[in-house]
Amino acid sequence: MNQPASHAAEEKVIQDFLLQRLNNIDQAYNKLLESVVIELKQQPPRYDVDYILSQVKIETEKLVTPIYFDSNAPNNGVTQLPASVLETIPRRDELLVKSTSFYQRLKESAGDLSHLPLEENIPDGDLNHMRNILKDLFSKRNVSKRLDIQHHFIIGKVLLTIKNQSNSTKQFLEQAKTDVGCSKSLAYFLIDFAVICMEYPKLKTVSIPVRSIQRYFAYIKQAVKNDAVFWK
Repeated sequence: MNQPASHAAEEKVIQDFLLQRLNNIDQAYNKLLESVVIELKQQPPRYDVDYILSQVKIETEKLVTPIYFDSNAPNNGVTQLPASVLETIPRRDELLVKSTSFYQRLKESAGDLSHLPLEENIPDGDLNHMRNILKDLFSKRNVSKRLDIQHHFIIGKVLLTIKNQSNSTKQFLEQAKTDVGCSKSLAYFLIDFAVICMEYPKLKTVSIPVRSIQRYFAYIKQAVKNDAVFWK
């Protein structure tokens, strides 16, 4: 049989079959058989039946689980793979190792609370006022390493104030994006960082770049809580 240049009509029959097969395999085959019989009775035929049957066979074989071991057949001493396989040489959790190492450096870099800059110069203003402060803080993020954490803590605190004053979370995120180009993930990280700094003030004294803290923040949050006496 000469195959047509396009099999669009046949592909639809195949896709209908595969879709029905997910719901009821017997019904799918019965309908396919019915379609093929009807097609064979028509002259000239609308479909390339050979193409449909060959493609259905190919697609169906993909869905059949291959059998690599038959307990009833000779297996040359090979046994069936057990249901539970244990890892004999456990892998090292690289992320945990890196996070633990980073947290140790974080602790070692902590300073004295009495040396922190005062926060009294940040007012509790209205929404527009706080948005202007946020813009100014973002424009001055290129501060010294010693002040980097404190500066981003203040940004997070201002962001949280703006969020509380906004009509909705959507409005807050739109304002943060419009005002300072702050993404949702960065805004929420800075807010979460400010919240944990307010609970554990000594975290504001570390001299580690805030971007590094963001990378390991999920681990740091729990580690700081476990080490609460140190960070209070």
